[in-house]
Amino acid sequence: MTNRKFLLCTAGLTLVALLIRLHYVLTVELVNPLGGDAREYVAYAENILRGYFGMGSEPDAYRSPGYPTLLAQAIFMGGNWMLRVQVWQAIMGAGTVALTACLGRRFLPAWAALAAAGLLAVWPHHIAFTAEILGEVTFGLTLSAAMLVSVVAIDRKDWRWAVAAGVAWAIAYLVNPICAALPFALAVVWWRPAIRTSLAMLAPFILIALLWSLRPADGGSERIWTNLVQGSYPLYHRAYVSRNAHPEPARIIATIDADAGG
Repeated sequence: MTNRKFLLCTAGLTLVALLIRLHYVLTVELVNPLGGDAREYVAYAENILRGYFGMGSEPDAYRSPGYPTLLAQAIFMGGNWMLRVQVWQAIMGAGTVALTACLGRRFLPAWAALAAAGLLAVWPHHIAFTAEILGEVTFGLTLSAAMLVSVVAIDRKDWRWAVAAGVAWAIAYLVNPICAALPFALAVVWWRPAIRTSLAMLAPFILIALLWSLRPADGGSERIWTNLVQGSYPLYHRAYVSRNAHPEPARIIATIDADAGG
């Protein structure tokens, strides 16, 4: 398959993904759109507009600033800010499909890269998250972009692309710090063939991450550990939903809270 055909197919899949997601966010009726984590993100966004970053009345670092800043922009613009965010997320979700195809093409045959992108384009969970006021779609876009730019930087052994990769990783980190170890892992893998490129990638990432971590507020490392513990329990989400209806889910949630230190 020629590059022209591949790009045309990628554009077609991206358009299909966008249309599916736009149709979904324009027709779905969410039962509790601002419940759970969404409520926290909105609280951070509203407090950003008040001049500080925190979920309550005091600054904290339990959540990262990336997604709340996006919400703050939408709220500041007025009107139906929730629909605005959902449309933005539809665009970001479609963008992730395009990035998936381009990233896959670096390692796979053209048909396999397009198959991966096509699967993501119609993946129900990814479509459903488009309407949620949660950071998963934004994180997926920033993570995919960071991975693609990193691969390009290593292939070209170009420090300018490497710096761009480091900035991209920092942006992904500011959306969700769970990815903090990934640029270091890539640097280790690529250390021998591209030492300078690896260092050029790590430098801006470390600088930006440190600048955020130096804030006089607590909670960031606590959330990372909590997410890791919750992710180690396959029944976490199901148990959380029914924790007040049955003693067994309540016991599972209590065990998770104990392991997380809460």
